[in-house]
Amino acid sequence: MPPMYGPPPHRKSSAGLLIGLLAGGVVLVVVIAVVVFAVYMVNTDHKLSTPPSAGGMSRDTVTEARAVKQVETQRGIIQRASEFKISDFVSAVYASGELKYLFVGGTGKFDAKKLRVQFDSSVNTEVQGKLIASTTEVFDKGRDGKAVCTSLMTRPGTTPFAGSTLCAWATRTSFATITPLAATTSLTGTRPEYSFTGVAAQMRKIRGDVED
Repeated sequence: MPPMYGPPPHRKSSAGLLIGLLAGGVVLVVVIAVVVFAVYMVNTDHKLSTPPSAGGMSRDTVTEARAVKQVETQRGIIQRASEFKISDFVSAVYASGELKYLFVGGTGKFDAKKLRVQFDSSVNTEVQGKLIASTTEVFDKGRDGKAVCTSLMTRPGTTPFAGSTLCAWATRTSFATITPLAATTSLTGTRPEYSFTGVAAQMRKIRGDVED
């Protein structure tokens, strides 16, 4: 009598294993996303301060006492550009010899992607057509967020013809400007340290010391 064979053993479905692997993968992706977002929030939560030195220059309290009007002007530009979402302002003048730069900044919530358009509009509102103001994004901003510099020039035919640069950076929690201060006039001529590239470079240096 031939041997009797039972039915073949039932194969376990791999569907359950596949579903488990997929679920585990989804959970892992979510965990990674949460961690990345948390790191981003921590790294972009900035505070501003006015240390005794910044950007390789020393704080000049004597010039600060004379720069009250310039500070108010920069605060107004920042407030308009940020739609009045920036507060808790700090300011300082940093100097090295005759070179002097005014730092004004505050903290609050701001969409840095709007920086170029809104800063340009705010500066032009401030100068009221008396100067030509043109704002350009600065891609080498030093840290996170966005940065811009606005070239300011007297109108053709004005004597003396001169120009200067105002730079700013913004993140989701901070907004600040760097302005060169001339010895005798609000316009600083053609001095290279006060040119577009010169002020942008100094902005990056100062930012590294006043923003944490």
